[in-house]
Amino acid sequence: MIDTAIIAVEQSSAKHAVKKALSQTLQTQKFTNGRRLAQADFTTAVLPLINEVFDELNEYMDSDHIQQNFDENTIAIYSKIIHRGLINPATKRHPVMNLLRKLRRLQSEIKFHTKTRTFTHKQRARYQQEYLKTHPEQQQIIANFRDNRHAVWALNADTQSYADQLLAKHLAKQMIAGQETANIDQVRRILDRFFDLVSHDYQHVDVTVPAEAYIQAFGHEYRFVTTELEKKAISPALGDQLYHEINQAQTLQLMDLTATSD
Repeated sequence: MIDTAIIAVEQSSAKHAVKKALSQTLQTQKFTNGRRLAQADFTTAVLPLINEVFDELNEYMDSDHIQQNFDENTIAIYSKIIHRGLINPATKRHPVMNLLRKLRRLQSEIKFHTKTRTFTHKQRARYQQEYLKTHPEQQQIIANFRDNRHAVWALNADTQSYADQLLAKHLAKQMIAGQETANIDQVRRILDRFFDLVSHDYQHVDVTVPAEAYIQAFGHEYRFVTTELEKKAISPALGDQLYHEINQAQTLQLMDLTATSD
């Protein structure tokens, strides 16, 4: 129920800071009698997922969207930041894992360069110039990104949005497979800290989340329970218990918002 609501929040058009606050609020429902539900073991559950997401983010750096909207120097700088900031040091030094990563990276580069026929620096520059001729609206965007610092910040924000989509995809995949999803929350925290550090967002900033956003988030939980009851996938007793949990969580959250505004 909670994971379904989190997926809906992650796929919404809200700003990342709002989605982050909503997801964290929903995650707090995963407490029972003061104890958190079973946490994923870092080595067996979190590390493989963070490595998979790391590879997916690397592939995203080679996508048409990134190649067309950011200059080569910015992409190279940010790729190094990802490599140094996200990959586990022990895994980084492991020769087999390092070789596999290099092979995946090479495969991705060959695929992109073969598709665009850009094997040299001149060919890549020519490709970007030809693209800009047919997409003049992108010229001003790229011109605004010439400052490396601001360009890296912009690429970081773009990648953060894509990472949200990746986590929603992995969460849905694990739910379908009936797997424990605690590792998703841990990886989300790792990624959030990484993106915040890159954007130099070292200070905690309170995010104002409208009451309507919380109501919509809990509404996803209501709809999930209603659907499960209609399919007779859960018993009426369990449905009543879940409805009570949602009502309680929503009431407490709205009371907290009211107290804060006062």
